[in-house]
Amino acid sequence: HAGVQIADLVGSGDQYFTATSPTWTTSVGSTLSAQEQVVLAGQARAAWHLSLIVAQLFHMIACRTSSTPSLPSLLRFGPTFISTAGAILACALVLLFVYVPELHAVMGTSSVPIIFATP
Repeated sequence: HAGVQIADLVGSGDQYFTATSPTWTTSVGSTLSAQEQVVLAGQARAAWHLSLIVAQLFHMIACRTSSTPSLPSLLRFGPTFISTAGAILACALVLLFVYVPELHAVMGTSSVPIIFATP
């Protein structure tokens, strides 16, 4: 995406990815204006937040209780109110911060195109 390689990012945070950054030419020849850099950084932050929530949801299912693995308990007894409320709240908040433009400034995010989230 945007022609940015991992090696291009090393050490670039001090000079680039702000509203006053100079134009950045990556190792593959892509050029990014200051505005494009800010959007790209916001998308990276949003992708990190989305990944964190997904990892937390998997962790919640994979955790062990004091005596048994959580997944069999979850399947047998159903989710608890607290875990369900927490999962719904976490998903709702991250979706708000990522996809509601008025809230982008709160977390420094930009909307992530859905096409990157699906295979």
